Amino acid sequence: MSDRILFLSNGSICYDSTTYFIDCISEELKAMGWEVMHIRLDKATQKDKLCVLADEYDSQPFDCVFDINTKLDAVCDDSGRYCFDRLGKAVWHYILDHPFYHHDSLKVPLKNMNVICLDEMHKKFVDETYPHINSCIVLPLAAKQAEGGLKPYDMRDNDLIFTASYTDPDMVYFKAKKQDSENVYFFNTFTQILFDNPELTQEEAIRKIYPGISGTQTAEKLQQNFMADVYIQAAIRQEIVVQLIRNHVPVKLYGHCLLYTSPSPRDCS
Repeated sequence: MSDRILFLSNGSICYDSTTYFIDCISEELKAMGWEVMHIRLDKATQKDKLCVLADEYDSQPFDCVFDINTKLDAVCDDSGRYCFDRLGKAVWHYILDHPFYHHDSLKVPLKNMNVICLDEMHKKFVDETYPHINSCIVLPLAAKQAEGGLKPYDMRDNDLIFTASYTDPDMVYFKAKKQDSENVYFFNTFTQILFDNPELTQEEAIRKIYPGISGTQTAEKLQQNFMADVYIQAAIRQEIVVQLIRNHVPVKLYGHCLLYTSPSPRDCS
């Protein structure tokens, strides 16, 4: 009998990239002889459907359940039992962000929960923060090989392609300030530490402000202040584009809201 894996997803995020990743991984597993099933759950009814799945597949010979960036780990039935535990199978949770964004899922004490991270430091964070997790490995998502092969650099149509949706860092700052006006000092201090010391991880920056903080306290503090991470990413993304334009580097920009960048290309010429 071939190995069997159940993929679960619950909605489309990030240009539907998670569906694309699942499809690519599924094709590779099928080529290796695995039997693959992919079930999409609607967020509005995922609890009921996941409970039904637990009833239906509890006795089935699945080797594991696999999901990408979902929060299905925390779904319970009416008795309070986690649906993933009812499946009685190993759960592999692939996270594509810093683990603090998935704190509500990662803190769930599933009996056989496993995590795949994109980054070695993310694995370190998971290992230190969530000791109940059975295993954590690092597996970066690989790029798909270009159709027809790569062209020599001097024959390419574009010198540089920059792909990213644009977010105005000032708007992020004002939004964060409005949401939590009493937390402005922390926001400013935390982000400045990371701008001044780009070699630091966010958890290391948190410890500079709160020397005694550790474990889930660190994850909760980062989760509460996720807008700081959004702000830093937006500011760095904008600075990259501005410097490219100011230095007359030919670049093509692809992403949402890039027509509204500030300063505009004309201001940077």
